[in-house]
Amino acid sequence: MKAAQIKRYTHRIKANIVDVDIPALRLNEILVKVVCAGVNPLDVMDMTGQFKLIQKFPMPLKLGNEFSGVVEKVGQQVTDFKKGGDNVYGLLPMNRLGSFAEYVVINERDLAPMPANVTFQHAATVPLDAMTAVQAVMEEMSAQAGQKLFMPLGNDGLINLVLPLAKRLGVEVNVAGDSRLKEPLLAAGVTQFIDMAEENYWEVAPKSDMIIDTIGSSEFRHELAVVKAGGQIVSLRMNPNENFAVEHGMRPDKRVLFSVMGAKYDRLAKEQNARYRFLFVRSDGKRLREITKRIQREGFNPIIDPHEFDLDHINDALQLVAKGTTLGKVLVNVSQPKPKDNPPKETMEEEKPVVESEEPVVVTPDSATELPEK
Repeated sequence: MKAAQIKRYTHRIKANIVDVDIPALRLNEILVKVVCAGVNPLDVMDMTGQFKLIQKFPMPLKLGNEFSGVVEKVGQQVTDFKKGGDNVYGLLPMNRLGSFAEYVVINERDLAPMPANVTFQHAATVPLDAMTAVQAVMEEMSAQAGQKLFMPLGNDGLINLVLPLAKRLGVEVNVAGDSRLKEPLLAAGVTQFIDMAEENYWEVAPKSDMIIDTIGSSEFRHELAVVKAGGQIVSLRMNPNENFAVEHGMRPDKRVLFSVMGAKYDRLAKEQNARYRFLFVRSDGKRLREITKRIQREGFNPIIDPHEFDLDHINDALQLVAKGTTLGKVLVNVSQPKPKDNPPKETMEEEKPVVESEEPVVVTPDSATELPEK
């Protein structure tokens, strides 16, 4: 099968499309033919080794975290899915990445049935962002009705799942981002949209109980200007801290290391009477199955970036995400499902341009350990 992989950590956005064996199945595993895969900042961070102190990958590494597809084969102990027809989606655990491939193997517990009322493309936007939204809003921050949540948009796809979850909890959501996202996000329920090209959001955004950071250390001081006393900032891009190491039961040496790495964030947050937390998202098939039921009841119409990619152009997709210029979730169409496997069609996007190949982007390490001075 074809798969995108790297031989070593690299800051050059250039994965290789190689021919590899289809993984063998264990008794409780499922082979899925990938139809569509989501492309995320996490994929770039996996490639660059930004979080190798938390999760060090064996090389060569197949890339890609989330997917939608069709069950091809099941292990002998699999009970919830059947061969040749079940439409599914999932977030691969960190020790079994590889959704930028024609096939993935995944444990039954990490997989969920795809909502019957969405396309494979819409479904592929869900798993990582859904787990991020649930784990950030509900688990890390314990959001309550009447609170305010603010997001400067560095990962435009995440808002697709954060917004409906927050609204259901009675939380007001305010956003800063590209002006082209203003109308669809206001229509979806964002209370205030701030055009980052026109205004400094830290000067005009309402004081917020919660902030989800998807940009990194360059925005931390600005985010601190928005957070309320007693509020929280949860980051997907900055450094883990001592609290993260303790909660994840890490060895004493890792606790010391992460304490040093996160010390500046903890100190600056404490000066604002706020709390800094780092989130490393985990797969959770049980949660994803709950989300499947909700999508089937309520529908789902995510904002998807207008560029189209196939597996042979995965580097173009990764480059676009690395530049931070996306307008919604970036997708890679890996294969076409059989006609009978297509779910009912929704209103689809109009014909979209393809990004021309460019020189590989070189990503410098996130300046997480060195915050810009005032």
